[in-house]
Amino acid sequence: MGKKIDKIFKTISHNRYFYLALLLALLFLLWILGCEPKVPSITQPMQKLTRNELQIEVDTYLALAKVRFEQLEKQEEFRRTIVNNAFIIAQGGELNPYGIITSFLSILGAGAVIDNRRKDKVIKDVKTELDSKNG
Repeated sequence: MGKKIDKIFKTISHNRYFYLALLLALLFLLWILGCEPKVPSITQPMQKLTRNELQIEVDTYLALAKVRFEQLEKQEEFRRTIVNNAFIIAQGGELNPYGIITSFLSILGAGAVIDNRRKDKVIKDVKTELDSKNG
């Protein structure tokens, strides 16, 4: 058994640069295959994300931004309706019943949106509290 080990060491010693290159190539291949590139998260910079995880985070933010822009549009439309109705009343013109109904429903919608944002915050706070207790 000792002669076989001596023969292996002699072969390695004789071809040391080949085996060194082979070892480096294997380590490089292991590093390439085993280590995915990671970058800091947008929301939690201490957390590192892979490409797919970062894409999910970006898609989430884009969807949230789209919802926020839709909310802004609804609020601006509500404001325009109120101002238009106020101008009609100020000019002594007849007020359109459809306009009154639209204004009323816009007020209800704005209240629902505000209430949903408040509920979302409460749910987020509860989840954060539960995560901190469990994690």
